Amino acid sequence: MEAFEGKINSAIKDVVVANAVVEARSKDPSYRYSKAFGHLDLSPNSPSISSDAVYWIASCTKLLTSVCALQCVQRNLITLDEPVSRILPEFAHPDIITGFDASTKKLILVKAKNPITLRHLLTHTSGMTYAHSDPLVAEWRAQNPIGESTRDVVKEYVMPLIFEPGEPGKWKYSVGIDWAGMIVERLNGGVKLGDYMEEHIFKPLGMKNMTFRLLQRKDLMDKMCPRVARRADGKLEMDEMVLYPVIEPVDDSGGGGLYATAGDYVKVLESLLRDDGKLLGSSTLELLFKPQLPDSEELQKTLNKSGPGNVMNGFGENEVNLSHALGGLVAVDGVSGSVGKGMLCWDGLPNCFWWIDREKGTCGFYGSQMLPSGDRKTGELFGEFRKAASNSV
Repeated sequence: MEAFEGKINSAIKDVVVANAVVEARSKDPSYRYSKAFGHLDLSPNSPSISSDAVYWIASCTKLLTSVCALQCVQRNLITLDEPVSRILPEFAHPDIITGFDASTKKLILVKAKNPITLRHLLTHTSGMTYAHSDPLVAEWRAQNPIGESTRDVVKEYVMPLIFEPGEPGKWKYSVGIDWAGMIVERLNGGVKLGDYMEEHIFKPLGMKNMTFRLLQRKDLMDKMCPRVARRADGKLEMDEMVLYPVIEPVDDSGGGGLYATAGDYVKVLESLLRDDGKLLGSSTLELLFKPQLPDSEELQKTLNKSGPGNVMNGFGENEVNLSHALGGLVAVDGVSGSVGKGMLCWDGLPNCFWWIDREKGTCGFYGSQMLPSGDRKTGELFGEFRKAASNSV
């Protein structure tokens, strides 16, 4: 790891990034790498960041929610391909936005023909999206305001679709996994998603530093890593956490609501890498990793360029054959010299990253609180970390 450590220490010294906590494991339990780099703020005289720093992990939450949903599939509470309207009546007859009439200022809506399934929700092929990610949905939200967010999934995420569920060649990063979390809750007697995870993920893996409800965990709140933002001129400044402020949420957001330490998060990756049976049976685990999307030029363009591909997951400028599994993004053919075939990965908005590479036998988490999302310099450091970890085993 010497080369990686040299690069990240140089980046911190030059104020390219502020800090990071990284964890890597191998399929062989003898290999463990854990290290904290940098300081809590931008002053070199500020306290060093601790390895038990707490991060808002944002969309890294999605992996755990997908595991919960597949546990429900494993227990025959739901199938991947039945209409989810049995559990989510909110989407029994969803609308699709097809356009905007500038003369009347009205959106053009049609009823969806295809039902939404759990497979669609977990692979971002349901036609859902985030309001900020599509201009027509943003216009719909402007015409249907909700006020300040309370993280109420039903209030905030019942929105029109932008394409038919399961339409070939279509993929859009979405709120679908928040709805998968609601399915888990409703199939388990209305239990909160965090309480479900406590019983079915946290306790089995000995995790004590992960929560949706930070205000109820002063011990974790006191260890929160401050957020840093890169300005347009490239310089860093401290961020006041205006984005995703700490509140008591109405719902446990399965798409992006968890706070965690790097050391706890890597326990999930380690369990899945080793197929230890604590979270999923082997046949269900295969679904978590199996590519679900048909290969097409349109999808490759979306996943590599406008989606969560290259820079955001440390692939550099490589054109990577990507797909999406039920657990995250898949590098189908790998990347020579750094990534094995079928490597599964994802990231969180403040530039947190994780991967599981079953071919190389490694997994890891890169903890950061850097804004904005998709920061190139942080993505490059993550890529160096993943490559170094894989080459150390």
